[in-house]
Amino acid sequence: MSDYVRERCEPGQVIEFEAPLGAFYLRQVERPLVMVAGGTGLSAFLGMLDDLAHKGSCGQPVRLYYGVTNFRDLCVLDRLKEYASQYVEKTLTGRRCGVSRW
Repeated sequence: MSDYVRERCEPGQVIEFEAPLGAFYLRQVERPLVMVAGGTGLSAFLGMLDDLAHKGSCGQPVRLYYGVTNFRDLCVLDRLKEYASQYVEKTLTGRRCGVSRW
């Protein structure tokens, strides 16, 4: 989707979206939590991380692995760094963009 918007989408063009199907939510955390997200798939996890931040520590290690193909596709890095400073043990990983640039 990111490539489409960046490279082919025109101003004023209508894009239709549908709501996601199913249920995706954070249950009671009773063991280490690992989240794996790519690209725009990060958005669902952001809500879960916000919920954890609001509730305080869940008492378990939390790791988020977030990958993108290109550096320019990274988003909300300041927000992810804030999570990392509070309670997330690891927040970023990637392919082809170089960890040193994050």
